[in-house]
Amino acid sequence: MCYGLTGLTSITIPDSVTSIDTCAFSGCSGLMEITSLASVAPVLGINVFDSVTPTIPVNIPCGSQMSYYSRWPYFSNFIESEGFSFSAQSADSVMGTVTVLTAPTCQSPQAVVNATANAGFRFDHWSDGNTDNPRSLTLTSDTTIVAYFVANGTQGIDDVEGSDIKISVLDGHISVEGIADEEVRVYDIAGRMVPNRSLPFGVFMVKVGNLPAKKVAVVR
Repeated sequence: MCYGLTGLTSITIPDSVTSIDTCAFSGCSGLMEITSLASVAPVLGINVFDSVTPTIPVNIPCGSQMSYYSRWPYFSNFIESEGFSFSAQSADSVMGTVTVLTAPTCQSPQAVVNATANAGFRFDHWSDGNTDNPRSLTLTSDTTIVAYFVANGTQGIDDVEGSDIKISVLDGHISVEGIADEEVRVYDIAGRMVPNRSLPFGVFMVKVGNLPAKKVAVVR
């Protein structure tokens, strides 16, 4: 494949590869990094990595370290990917901040986050509607969690319906009555702002202007 290509500095092995032929990368002494996307280490032929420095980083999928140590004993510096990406943030840093107390790792998908309100405000809810604080999560996919805060004395996400403001949904559009020239922003449960049109079935957060109140709207 690349026998003796000393100028080759890195390679990426696709996840579809299950075996690598004899002497495929033999003599590639310039290799500085290997990335293998296969969760199960490909079977190696004879002298596949002959002359390659055995301590170079070998990037492998999360949870596959034992497979590579078993099948690729020539190398010693296996680096597993971090697993699911995770982000925790505040919807408004003026109101409060978020701290990751326990970050998820490849071996443990558990995360613990804490929302801390600034003076004059209090924590209200997370972007998925949960109100636990500190909050523990078990990641099953890439996750972004957003903390929402309200001013002291307000009622949080249920405050809107108790006022003269009326929220309604028609043809996938959220309309808000009883406001004057206030911006209406719509967020999905992951805390991402979404266009207020053709919304699918689901739960959305509505923020009216600079008001601290939010309302969960079910769009059908």
